[in-house]
Amino acid sequence: MALSSEVITVACGFPTTVFPIVQNRCTPVFVDVLRDTAIEV
Repeated sequence: MALSSEVITVACGFPTTVFPIVQNRCTPVFVDVLRDTAIEV
């Protein structure tokens, strides 16, 4: 992954999911999950 890459991650989560992205000099892009578009497992 190149420096300054954008990485998609969840908007509502733990900070530990964002810290590695920032530490690797990438930009987190926060997305939200809607009930209608979620995949049910």
